[in-house]
Amino acid sequence: MRSIPTLFIFSLLLVSDGCLLIPKGRKVNSGHEYSKEAIAFLDSRGVTRAETIANLGLPSWESTSSRVLLYVWHSSEKWLFLPADNNLGIHKSVAEAREERWVLLIAYDQQGLVSSHALRRIGKGTLEEACSQWSRTSPGVRPSPGAASHDVRQVSE
Repeated sequence: MRSIPTLFIFSLLLVSDGCLLIPKGRKVNSGHEYSKEAIAFLDSRGVTRAETIANLGLPSWESTSSRVLLYVWHSSEKWLFLPADNNLGIHKSVAEAREERWVLLIAYDQQGLVSSHALRRIGKGTLEEACSQWSRTSPGVRPSPGAASHDVRQVSE
């Protein structure tokens, strides 16, 4: 992330001037971010597509050609700005860094058994592109024989 060094340098300048910039963690702006505990069941053998949907809800997207469920959320970093005592009217405030898009990808085989899963930060590309790229590079993710590569459908938003 290129903005971290910039924010670090900016933070040093503020601290040297008596101001503080404190990271406050990530804020989910849309969608739902699943905790490691919430998705731990995916590591068990024999988990099915149906059980996954029963536990996590309907996916944001599903690629039937790659047999991948995608759960998407947007988040941003929050920062607390604490200025030094001043007479300039500068007050404590909270700022957010640029928004990032995240996805939980869950692959299943022809029998509907979960074969692989991953969390990824994705850029501005489409969900289909994120799914295709992950499908090509991840073990355990195999497209359906003869399936169209563009067979992606939106399930929920």
